[in-house]
Amino acid sequence: MSNKIQFKITLLSDTLPASGYVVEPIIDVDIVSDKSGLPYLQGKRIKGLLRESIVEVYEMMGFKYELLNSIFGIPGDPLSKSIQVGNGYMYGHLQLEEWLHWAKHRFGGYFFPDRVKEIFTTIRSQTSLENGVAKASSLRAMRLLDKGLEFHGDIAITGLKEMHIAVLVLGCKNMRYIGSGRNRGFGQVEMKLLKSESAEYSAKWAIKFLEGECIHG
Repeated sequence: MSNKIQFKITLLSDTLPASGYVVEPIIDVDIVSDKSGLPYLQGKRIKGLLRESIVEVYEMMGFKYELLNSIFGIPGDPLSKSIQVGNGYMYGHLQLEEWLHWAKHRFGGYFFPDRVKEIFTTIRSQTSLENGVAKASSLRAMRLLDKGLEFHGDIAITGLKEMHIAVLVLGCKNMRYIGSGRNRGFGQVEMKLLKSESAEYSAKWAIKFLEGECIHG
């Protein structure tokens, strides 16, 4: 069995996976994008959210935490093994990147990174209210990823086993949000673990497998 398995994340609403830095002066909260302007989801953030989701699954189903440690490593032990979660890139990312490189040189400024970023995003503004009135200097502009975008990436585990896959499947199914602004309806997602490009692992299989392995605490 390969040590890698692929995931897919579909945005079910506009999403704000803030980058933590500002590139454009008119945007207060921006997304993460590559040198071509194509947006992506950071692997380290996906990993953190996936771990939180799996902990919730463990608490709901009463599974042993030894298996969690075998996937994410032992807290406080930098030498313990841990999964590696790659960035989530848009489907066909490499082909898009190659085409944009060609188009930029063929047609010039229209395909600069900022223009490319605009194709996949929406800018929204918000203000903070006090007694029903907008606070002074509270207007903020945010760039959000558009609903419907799909991102693909890999999860790698040394010595990957079916038991690990089953746990990850449930963690993916349970993960419903990414990014900020959840109370305003942003960041709703669907995450799946894939057998192939056209098939996914089911939660029903994962639950049956784990119950058969008797991993309850």
